[in-house]
Amino acid sequence: MDSSENSVTSSNDFREVLLTPNGRVNLSPAISGQNVAWSVVLDNGNQDIFLYDSDTGTIANISNNDSSDTAPEISGDRVAWVNLADDDGEVFLYDGTETIQLTDNNLDERSVQISDSAVAWFSLEDSGFGSTAIDLYDGTEITRIVSTDLYITSFDLSGNNLAWAEADDDDTEIFFYNGSETIQLTDTDSFEDAPQVSGNNVVWTTLSASNEDQIFFYNGTETIQLTDDDSGLFFGDPLISGDNVVWTAAGDSDTEIFLYNGTETIQITDNDREDFSPQISGDNIVWGSFDGSDTEIF
Repeated sequence: MDSSENSVTSSNDFREVLLTPNGRVNLSPAISGQNVAWSVVLDNGNQDIFLYDSDTGTIANISNNDSSDTAPEISGDRVAWVNLADDDGEVFLYDGTETIQLTDNNLDERSVQISDSAVAWFSLEDSGFGSTAIDLYDGTEITRIVSTDLYITSFDLSGNNLAWAEADDDDTEIFFYNGSETIQLTDTDSFEDAPQVSGNNVVWTTLSASNEDQIFFYNGTETIQLTDDDSGLFFGDPLISGDNVVWTAAGDSDTEIFLYNGTETIQITDNDREDFSPQISGDNIVWGSFDGSDTEIF
């Protein structure tokens, strides 16, 4: 493929570029700025990773091997993915210039994430659930951040900082690696999950014994409960950008968007529509809204 094949549609509101006029199945698009990575299913059934570089307007196959490469994640012009060779997964990185294989072992690597120059991934030992780990590549070397007999249910990466949830038979807890040490942020009888990290800030959801979801925020020093135990609302998984946290709250009739700005909680929407799927970048928030007949973006 080359950029001359791309089809462009323009209007006053958007510029649409067709990146894949290839007649194939194209999967798992990921975007960073105006760069896009995705996987393409080839004639032999394997998948390769392609990168659209907005600076040059070119599309390149950055994996190009004899096995399947899946679920790319992108940060700038750097792309990480899992290669499904043999009986386990291995992690690969395109660093903007060349493709590097980061792992070569008998673990089952999966769920790769990338942030700036850092790459992190979750591993299962021998494709089982008896031992799990998270490794971090900081651009120079690989460090085992956590290895546990418990199951890691989810994790998130921001630069060299990591947050994750570990589950045992009774509950789950949130842990945070701040680039130098690991801190246990929770020690409760509840189920904590879906941690999101931005710098030294971490947010997560807690499901209590009474089946009430609450949102908690660690600001690098202390943990703050952002939602009200007695509100009667159901709180969706939060997202974070710097000191700002956004989430969805569902009541009896509809859903609304809320924001914590580092100081106070603000209700962003107050209407009769279903407001959903907020995303946040700095002070900017985008979300969908359904009025019963169609959906709009705000």
